[in-house]
Amino acid sequence: MSLPTAGTPATFYAHKILVEDWAGSLSAAQFNWKPSAKSWSVAECLAHLKRLAEMYAPALETKLATTSLPAGSPPFTYGWFARFTVRSFGAEGTRKLTSPADFLPEATGTDDASNLDPATVVGAFGALQDRLAAALDGAKGLDLSAAKMPSPAVKVLRLPLAAWFDMLAGHQARHLQQAQRVMASPGFPRA
Repeated sequence: MSLPTAGTPATFYAHKILVEDWAGSLSAAQFNWKPSAKSWSVAECLAHLKRLAEMYAPALETKLATTSLPAGSPPFTYGWFARFTVRSFGAEGTRKLTSPADFLPEATGTDDASNLDPATVVGAFGALQDRLAAALDGAKGLDLSAAKMPSPAVKVLRLPLAAWFDMLAGHQARHLQQAQRVMASPGFPRA
């Protein structure tokens, strides 16, 4: 399944709806099942995205609230490094990435399964998707490529606001595809 990767309000809402559909169709055992000790469960994929958004949503909201931006509209353009970063972390990225400790899912459960509450993870993920979409809606008509923001996790990494939204949407698509692969894995629980 192809997932949207552009940083738009519609993309963040689409990802929220997909996750809510999964939560309604997966048992807690399916949500937490891991194909191997070194793999993430569906729950851990979502917990990782939740942790990422918990850091980026407030940073983006603050930057948008405190920065005067000129008028502008998508598509936004930004330099080669920002494009490279967005691609590298997005769904089309081919390199395996190591997450900083701040972005790792909560360490719970066993080698065979995580132990995360589906309602808690899905609810928090959905609320953060609403925040990201609302931040973009509030910035409609502004040039989001005109101001840069440092990463909340890696301060030396500075990207235009538009690139951060695109990176978040693409990274979500990457891990939602990973969750889909978990659900298609041999041994995935039937219920």
